[in-house]
Amino acid sequence: MRSFEFHSVPRVVFGRGEIRRLGEFTAALGRSAMVVYNGGGVGERIAAVLGAAGVESVLRRQRGEPVVADVDAAVEAARTAGCDMVVGLGGGGFHCLCHEITPG
Repeated sequence: MRSFEFHSVPRVVFGRGEIRRLGEFTAALGRSAMVVYNGGGVGERIAAVLGAAGVESVLRRQRGEPVVADVDAAVEAARTAGCDMVVGLGGGGFHCLCHEITPG
């Protein structure tokens, strides 16, 4: 599949290897990210990319469709850590969680 970029609210970047650009996108948005993902092993890689760009991260792995308790826990973790953005990586039910914990 070819890589592509779709910019709306929020911005969606899609394609193999695009994680390397994550620091470029997030550094312009804030200093601390709630990172929601659904794949094993990717959390630490994301944290390293963000850290290299000077962005702190709070990792949240979402397995399956989120329930209210998942949303409440994610919101509390983001508030406690002072996150000023939400970054979602992967596919599936975690997108629902990202939408629910993003203000506005």
